[in-house]
Amino acid sequence: MPLVLGGSSVVAEAYSIDNSCRFNAASSAYMSKTFGTPTTQNKWTLSAWVKRGDLTYNQDIFAVPVGTSGGYFHTGLQWNGSNQLECNVNYTGSVQSKLMPTALFRDVSAWYHLVTVYDSAATEADRVILYINGTRETGPWGTETLPSLNFASQINQAIEHRVGDGANGDVDGYIAEMVFCDGQAYAASDFGEFDSASPTVWKPKDPSELTFGDNGFWLDFEDSADLGADVSGNSNDFALTNLAAIDQSTDSPTNNFATANPLMSNAEGFAEGNLHVTDRASTDASYGACSSMGVRKGKWYMEFYMVSTGSSVNLGAMPETSSMTTAGDYQYQLNNFQYRSTDGWKFIGNGSGDDGGSSYGATYTAGDIISVALDMDNQDIYFYKNGTIQDSGTAAFTSSDFVDDTFYFFYQAGYNTGIVEYNFGNPIRTISSGNADANGYGNFEYAVPSGYYALCTKNLGEFGG
Repeated sequence: MPLVLGGSSVVAEAYSIDNSCRFNAASSAYMSKTFGTPTTQNKWTLSAWVKRGDLTYNQDIFAVPVGTSGGYFHTGLQWNGSNQLECNVNYTGSVQSKLMPTALFRDVSAWYHLVTVYDSAATEADRVILYINGTRETGPWGTETLPSLNFASQINQAIEHRVGDGANGDVDGYIAEMVFCDGQAYAASDFGEFDSASPTVWKPKDPSELTFGDNGFWLDFEDSADLGADVSGNSNDFALTNLAAIDQSTDSPTNNFATANPLMSNAEGFAEGNLHVTDRASTDASYGACSSMGVRKGKWYMEFYMVSTGSSVNLGAMPETSSMTTAGDYQYQLNNFQYRSTDGWKFIGNGSGDDGGSSYGATYTAGDIISVALDMDNQDIYFYKNGTIQDSGTAAFTSSDFVDDTFYFFYQAGYNTGIVEYNFGNPIRTISSGNADANGYGNFEYAVPSGYYALCTKNLGEFGG
């Protein structure tokens, strides 16, 4: 599958997507709009850039939750509980059209560009087309049911449509630059292009010259005071439910930020686009997670907000050689660095225990912010409590503790339902001050130390993390 700009590669982009909207399933966040009379009921195109969060259940990206067909669901795009992508059209309980590739989509570290083209007047093979990162999906298919000639889908009828919610489940993750074109059958190449210098990298194009049609809209999420604003010129604004200014994110397809990674974790729950992590309710083993991006060069900064420290929380960094999917005892993972909440001590895991630890900094609890400054150039790591560097600025761990030529990940472990929020530059709670790094990226509670940067792909492209 082609790479997406802001995923594994960074190239210069001619067109930038600056913002996304973060949807939190736990708060039932979504946008809604009841369409007027469509240009046509059997032709439309939907384009959306999507970054996944929680992977454990069905999630409707764009849907008609209850239509004129007796309440059956209709989805322009959906992740199912097996992490497959679906485009469904149901009518009176029977499936009229459904495309579902067998491929699984579980990469939480990158953005997917998804395009659905519906044209039931076309030849049968072209009545529903899915593009993923610029490439037409040709199977193998788990399900391939195509609509009958001139069948009018529920999508694009004069009924309520929703972004981030439907009959199947709410999205927990990010959506950027959603474009809907009523009466048009566009290709993915109308919304994106392969980079000339890096031809495996798919990047966005400016959609402003497209024909949107009566019900067409373009949600760019750039107005935090009105996230549902349609900028197509049609004024097809969406109403917001349980969404606020804080849900605007600068995590985007053209500057992808780190989050926590549920695939490298045995924590109990992930929410808020993988920035809110809950440890398991257990006191006989520790549980945790690590960042979706690792680094082996450069200097990197992030903040942990303590919602609850439970019995104990350990914060720090860990090498790629640690087994983050092993059940329990995350604080013992080999060569990980940790700063413990209950006594302020520091430890290094040895695989079955730790090095015994030593006194380091202050204790911390609910409401505290612990900042981590990871210097991979000099192999040092520093911790701050509420903006104050610990141990008078002495590095907690130094080059003799690091594993050479290894990627390191920001890391948490905890006992008994510790709840931690990650801030890599896109906080999920209001920041009282607001501090960016020297490149202007990120929004942090405390000043970013000189020479350190937010963990995002534009900074990775510059500093080679």
